[in-house]
Amino acid sequence: MAVRAAVLQGAGNVFAIGSRPVCFDVAKEYGATHLIDYHNENYIDQIMQENSGPVDNVVLCGGSEKELSLGLQMLKNGGTLVNLSAYFSNASIPIQPAVWGFGYGDKTIKGVGCGGGRLLLSRMAQLIASGRVQPEKLITHRYHGMDKIPEAMDLFLHHDRSLIKPVIYND
Repeated sequence: MAVRAAVLQGAGNVFAIGSRPVCFDVAKEYGATHLIDYHNENYIDQIMQENSGPVDNVVLCGGSEKELSLGLQMLKNGGTLVNLSAYFSNASIPIQPAVWGFGYGDKTIKGVGCGGGRLLLSRMAQLIASGRVQPEKLITHRYHGMDKIPEAMDLFLHHDRSLIKPVIYND
């Protein structure tokens, strides 16, 4: 959904970083211009080359604490990194001074939760109604009946690579 949001905000190059084909398929449908596998050890260099330099903004939607420094590494001075990930350990989050411009790079880091409220819900409903956002593309598994909750949860717990979002219908 971050890919779609970037496209709706007018982004030119939109890099979707991941490794799961099911996510790449949806990212492409949502408007990603580049699909980057993070298993390629030089993926940040690849992004910088394909973008002809650092990117304007970065949205982190997963990964570990180390992704913060990697995101800053590809971010241009004056850019913003938005972190949508949650980190539950008590470990320090390392940010290398060089990737933050030694404190002078004017790089902003924002931690954002899922906001709500009537206004945001109305805007999202309008985007869906107009066909500009199609959330159903994220549904990879459909279940019928509340007794299927354990089966759906197993997908999360076992890191099923075919999973984006499950939906359980209460028929």
